[in-house]
Amino acid sequence: MRAVYYRHNYRINYRDDKSEYMNEDKVVELLMRYEEDIKYLKENSATKSDVRALSTSLDELLRLTKKKDQELTMITHGMRRMSDEIDRVKQKVGIH
Repeated sequence: MRAVYYRHNYRINYRDDKSEYMNEDKVVELLMRYEEDIKYLKENSATKSDVRALSTSLDELLRLTKKKDQELTMITHGMRRMSDEIDRVKQKVGIH
């Protein structure tokens, strides 16, 4: 039985039958590809500290957004109160 796997546009054949074994050159070639893959992953993967820093930044952004939302709610409430007061003053003065 034969299984075929594709990695990095290379075709690698693994054979289950014992009549054919991979030679040393193939093993070395595969190991070198794996080393390249591991090196790429190490260079491009996020570390725990990267994720922690990102999480901290997102938490800070959320906190600031909530604060701005609360401020906007308070300003809107204040403007409604002032509008109501202006309407009462207009009625007292006789301006419609």
